[in-house]
Amino acid sequence: MGLREGSWLRVKDNNVQLKGSHPARIFEQGKDPYEIEAGTVIGF
Repeated sequence: MGLREGSWLRVKDNNVQLKGSHPARIFEQGKDPYEIEAGTVIGF
């Protein structure tokens, strides 16, 4: 995950939420990079 300046991750229980006012770039092996918007919750 590539975070832009002014963005951060909030971890609570089994969820990670992108905070701030900028999107983040996700890098996964074998896939093209893609963006997620601020406020997106990723569950684990």
